Amino acid sequence: MVRSVNIRFSTDLLEKRLKRLIKQAHDITPAMQESAAYMVRATQNRILRSKTSPSGKVWAPNGTATIDIKGRDSPLFRYGNLADGIEAQRVTKGGFTIASTARSKDGVDYGALMQKGIPARKMKGWIKRKKVPARPFLGFSEANIKRLAKILQEHLMGG
Repeated sequence: MVRSVNIRFSTDLLEKRLKRLIKQAHDITPAMQESAAYMVRATQNRILRSKTSPSGKVWAPNGTATIDIKGRDSPLFRYGNLADGIEAQRVTKGGFTIASTARSKDGVDYGALMQKGIPARKMKGWIKRKKVPARPFLGFSEANIKRLAKILQEHLMGG
């Protein structure tokens, strides 16, 4: 006796998963909030521990005058104000901004000076004609991008 074998194809499961994905993708603000918090921590760790740019390049060491003032050769760190001043801004479902709010005692945007460096011609006072090299700390490394993609993926999958 020959019996038939049936195979049924149904899109029910696919439809259910797509509906869940669409619902999760509708508002990804929680994923952006988690991503922004991660990038604040990653940037602070870059300043405090790895001492590298987002591309992985090690920062230039401090000059002798700076070492004399600070008492140690620790680029971008004296009191911790730069690391403490890293914050997430404008976190929405469309993205976020990581910013440095660190200011010197006289109100100079310390973070921007360190990120971009200072050409010798702009220096005044006891460091006249000296150059402060750029030590980029804001930005996304390859590892950061992979982690942000994983956060988004986990959110979309409902995890």
